[in-house]
Amino acid sequence: MKLSNIIKQIMNEVGESNTKPFEWTGPKTTVTSELEEDMYTFDVPNPDADGADIEYQVEVPFDKNRTTCDISFRPSKVESGQDPHILNVNSGHIFRIMATIIDIVNDVIKKNKNLKQIEMSPTKSNADDDRRFKLYMAYIKKNMPIGWKIGRTNTHWTGDSIVLRANTA
Repeated sequence: MKLSNIIKQIMNEVGESNTKPFEWTGPKTTVTSELEEDMYTFDVPNPDADGADIEYQVEVPFDKNRTTCDISFRPSKVESGQDPHILNVNSGHIFRIMATIIDIVNDVIKKNKNLKQIEMSPTKSNADDDRRFKLYMAYIKKNMPIGWKIGRTNTHWTGDSIVLRANTA
């Protein structure tokens, strides 16, 4: 079998909805004069830490009108001097993490009927690294909420981002 066929077969298996999401809690809402923020959380075991757990936090901040949101996820426990928003986790649980993110996105959509756009910017090891972006894009394409379409955008601040937009009739 050709290598290109093997790779194609593997990519077709990404996001087959056969991975159980982690249990999550939320949303916990915080309101300030500038922002209303909903926080979801879930725990992910670290396979390299002899049974010790690392807790990941999924952040879902909304504007006041709740028409757009940016989703980012990061470990809540980081070493001194590390920026948790750009840290690559690589825990070996990517499909369970993605299943959990999709589960949370569906909850966010269900609870916020005015939501029109969701954006997610995968972290990179370097500026030319788009492996994580391609993996997330493939997974999300197969597991998108009904009535939403997927796209790609690129900005100076975040680089490549995955954008989900509600279909408008």
